[in-house]
Amino acid sequence: MKNVLRIALCLSLCIACVFTAAACQNNSVEKEPILNGFDVTLPDLSGLSADKYFFGYDEDVDADEDLVLKRLEEDGITPTEDGWYPTLIDNFDYNADYADNMGLDPDIWTASVHGVRWASQDGKHPEYACYWCPEMVSVSGDGYAVIRSEYIADHDCEECNANAEFFGGSGAGRYTGGFETRIETPLTDDEGNVLYNESNDRPQTDYRQDEYLFRQAFGYFETRIRLPRKTGMWSAFWLQSSYQRMVDGSGADGTEIDVYESAFLSGNDDVRRMGHALLWDGYADGAQSSARVFDLGDNDLYDGNFHTFALLWTPEYYVFYVDGKPYWATDDGDVAKVREFLRFTCEIDAGDEWGPHGQKIGAFDHDGGAGITEIDYVRVYQKLDWLDDIKDDSGEGEYSPQN
Repeated sequence: MKNVLRIALCLSLCIACVFTAAACQNNSVEKEPILNGFDVTLPDLSGLSADKYFFGYDEDVDADEDLVLKRLEEDGITPTEDGWYPTLIDNFDYNADYADNMGLDPDIWTASVHGVRWASQDGKHPEYACYWCPEMVSVSGDGYAVIRSEYIADHDCEECNANAEFFGGSGAGRYTGGFETRIETPLTDDEGNVLYNESNDRPQTDYRQDEYLFRQAFGYFETRIRLPRKTGMWSAFWLQSSYQRMVDGSGADGTEIDVYESAFLSGNDDVRRMGHALLWDGYADGAQSSARVFDLGDNDLYDGNFHTFALLWTPEYYVFYVDGKPYWATDDGDVAKVREFLRFTCEIDAGDEWGPHGQKIGAFDHDGGAGITEIDYVRVYQKLDWLDDIKDDSGEGEYSPQN
């Protein structure tokens, strides 16, 4: 029975992996920005401080202009003339008090779900499985959040090793990780006992019962990142709603918003490309998506320098920017109207050498050292004019639990 369960889970993970890649497939490359007539002017934030700031997460406050202004006044912050104000600014400065949380501020961040991210796509090599582990995330003394991606033959982590044993491995695998502003909560029985999956001994979770450290609907989201120059992997900054999996034909109740996915290193002429994507109605039956890949001209994102990736999310449309230049403005999916949490993640090829946007990303090198993704900062701002447009999670439609 254990072997049957193992095969079933492996198949389900493989299907999820294939679908996720397929959902974002777009082999065509746009030579020019697609702006569709929308106003893509970057917000003027010059009058606001870039020092660390956290407005906090309180849905009783964040959509009420009077309460927002009261809190900002208490914090000594004056919105710009256009109504912009900061909600989350983290420069990832090293703080020893955060050592138990990967070096990250525990009031804002938690580790992405711990365990197998993708089962191996090669039956002869279970060590090709990709794992997310908090041990792969840290904050450097230079003030960067760091995600390491590497093959480890003797990874010493109880949670990861338990999953490896289930998949027929021995702890050897491709390890990376992520951090986000959501906490997944295990399900419990009527007596409060945690429920576990028989298939892999991990706690059962229901995305509709997630807890949040921070979420926001609409605004301007910017990060500055140095991408790893390593094939067979990609990094991403994305927004997600737990109710993205409600299947109702619209993304207004939750859309995965991929501000960037760095799956374009393989091939000499591919390094000057970047992809952006929107996914709604889950990842199984009824799932929908829209994605674009752009030629960035002479802008090599893998040149060893930091680059900025940003999203302007208005109630009517999205705009995606790379190094301050708008590339895609769209209202596909009806535009999400609900609060969404933030995610920084890396993922590694699990043996098939394919990544998002239909990209052949190449094999992950086990001997070439770790791929290092460095995040310099994340800055999130809100606009007073858009607070009335925020909608609460509806929970309507058919729920799709597939990840």
